[in-house]
Amino acid sequence: YIGLQGELKNQYAALKQELLKDPAVKAVTASTHPPHMIGSNSGNIHWPGKDPKMETLVSESGIDFDYIEAMGITMKSGREFSKDFPGDVPHDTIGSFMINEALERLMGTDNAVGTQLSFAGYTGPIVGVMKDYHYQSMRNVIEPLALFLTPKEWWGFMYIRINPGNTQESTKEIEKTWARVVPGYPFDYHFVDEEFDRMYRSEERMGSLMNYFAVLAVLIACIGLFGLATYTVEQKTREVGIRKAMGAPVPSILLLFSREFLLLLAVAAVISIPIAWYLLSRWLLSYGYRISLHLWIFIAAALIAFLVAILAISWQALRAVRTNPAETLKYE
Repeated sequence: YIGLQGELKNQYAALKQELLKDPAVKAVTASTHPPHMIGSNSGNIHWPGKDPKMETLVSESGIDFDYIEAMGITMKSGREFSKDFPGDVPHDTIGSFMINEALERLMGTDNAVGTQLSFAGYTGPIVGVMKDYHYQSMRNVIEPLALFLTPKEWWGFMYIRINPGNTQESTKEIEKTWARVVPGYPFDYHFVDEEFDRMYRSEERMGSLMNYFAVLAVLIACIGLFGLATYTVEQKTREVGIRKAMGAPVPSILLLFSREFLLLLAVAAVISIPIAWYLLSRWLLSYGYRISLHLWIFIAAALIAFLVAILAISWQALRAVRTNPAETLKYE
């Protein structure tokens, strides 16, 4: 998509005509908003049967023909705007609308095509209902949306959809056409998928940082646990020797070392799991679409922690158990 600044709006029709001659170009259209950020909302929307007390905000965008094809939107019912229907082009306060499923549900109907709608200064029929699609960040729930044709003076962005294949070569051909038609304006373009990628860059960075810090925390905890186990074994070396001399089995000696550590881990799990559940639940509430937290995730984390602790403790405990009792008791 490309910003339409200054005289570019007056050259849009010529640009569209020339670009469509390129076999690599599938569709060209224009809109008042960038394709990933239709953020304006407007009140004063009316339809037959609407509750007069209902107050709602509906996103809006003024577009050119071929918007559905350029954006790859699927129609649920009805049709897209077409030059074969002169009534689609607004005249004074008369115009037509395309809406999404979210607005259709808000209207309380399964088929809104043909319903009269008054919105954004226009009154006219709904000619098509689009399948819901994301026109904002997926942090947000898909909101009701209404599209209508507008004159070129309203447009702020031009969309070009290219056919699958050699994107780099296609872009070069589009740039050549651009330079030929509007040589005075730079070909300053953006790819929509890259814009969506930037939206979630912060989550990707946060995910990477949390992974690194989690690994670092586990390593530090393991080192501390290993050191504490070493210290405990040194303190109880003579006790181990006595127990072995008295015929205590190895499992009971290992349990002697593990019991205190596992008790501390159990207390830590009881305290940390509810806190983690609460904090993660609150964090996920900021996203319109989110995963569900399942108890097994926290149980699995606790079991892994127990396993790591047992391995760290057992290494030192087995070293003490293997020591000859005579070596540990010869100075007693």
